[in-house]
Amino acid sequence: MGFADQAISLEQIIRDWPLVAENAQWLVAGTIPLASEISSKAFLWCIENAMHSGIKIALDLNWRPTFWRNQVSTVSEPSVKEKNQILSILKNVSLIKLAKEEAQWFFHTSDPTEISSSLPQRPSVVVTDGPNPIKWLLNNHLGKSFAIIPSSVVDTTGAGDAYAAGFLYGFSHDQSIMNCGRIASVMAGTVIEQIGPRIETASMKTLKERLSNIP
Repeated sequence: MGFADQAISLEQIIRDWPLVAENAQWLVAGTIPLASEISSKAFLWCIENAMHSGIKIALDLNWRPTFWRNQVSTVSEPSVKEKNQILSILKNVSLIKLAKEEAQWFFHTSDPTEISSSLPQRPSVVVTDGPNPIKWLLNNHLGKSFAIIPSSVVDTTGAGDAYAAGFLYGFSHDQSIMNCGRIASVMAGTVIEQIGPRIETASMKTLKERLSNIP
């Protein structure tokens, strides 16, 4: 048994790539596909071909030891081998989103400027920290924004994905950097008020109202 992220077929990707990449500006990905030999080949193929096609890459580091290890482990921190496998692709990305804990594990700092400076391409970096202010370095502009506190926390599954999706939407639609953070926070804050990683139809009205209040 595997997970959805680990079931990516290289043959299927190659077949569908021309259609997917035709008008794409960004390739948005996480690192979980690297944990499986089959999906890793497809993932690395996508990274390479996105670069050749001029498509920017946004990566959610999204460290999840459950996907990488066959046995249950009480150790959350990635091993040296696991770190190196993930770090090897970070030199190809334009935007990195990661949590403060992940930043400390992989870069020994949660400072976006220091993280960016440690990579040759000097990518934009967004560091989240739960309910605490989000720190970012975007297009060489350093700043922070406050997370939106939801009315209740039901299930945090999908919060990181929702944040990344909201932020990248704003970033690719020429929103101000502050508004990118606001959109992302609204998305993440809404998804954790329900069970499951996708915003349910019943929550869409609330989401739209919150987004409409962004200046």
